[in-house]
Amino acid sequence: MELLIVSVLFFGLLTLVSVFVVRGKRLAVKTESFASVQREAIKLARAIGEDFNRATDKQHNYNNDTVMFLSSKPVDQATEPVLEFDAATGQVLWKQWVAYYLHEPEKVVKRFNKPLPTPVSDPLFATGAWDMTEFPTLALSPNEGRAMAKGITEFAVSRALGPNMWEFRIVAEGEVPLGNMSKEDKKVRVEIETGVRLGVKEIP
Repeated sequence: MELLIVSVLFFGLLTLVSVFVVRGKRLAVKTESFASVQREAIKLARAIGEDFNRATDKQHNYNNDTVMFLSSKPVDQATEPVLEFDAATGQVLWKQWVAYYLHEPEKVVKRFNKPLPTPVSDPLFATGAWDMTEFPTLALSPNEGRAMAKGITEFAVSRALGPNMWEFRIVAEGEVPLGNMSKEDKKVRVEIETGVRLGVKEIP
């Protein structure tokens, strides 16, 4: 009788431990899934912030899933100075077009860049920009652009924050890779809303 009681207690304890182990594993996997999705959203927000530090408000275009702007970043960082000025005017030289585009079918935001035919000190004279309708086709080519973040389901741009300020809304989503969870419980979602100020100012 005593042996039976001990056995029942032992198996009861073993079952309880198993439940805690399963729940602990599920929590750990869900936490890692959330962290992975969060990293993608933060990585994209950081990249946009760095690029906008080198942008001008005088040349840009944007819509629901795309933003394009003129940048002073060097085309070849190994041979060009970090920031270059026109010897005649003292103004910043603008060297390339930069764009971010959300390719919704793959939930990937790609970054594109295109050197200007000739760097200019007046942004209004910059040429060679993309047509905004080109990006859906460009995104399909593995040789065009660079994937900056995956799992992105929303990439919205607005100018609601005022002059020289841009607002970005980034939504990243993923799923917990476990079979013993409901579809709703598997969903992981991160939203980031951030304001970015343009960093480069022209000399009056």
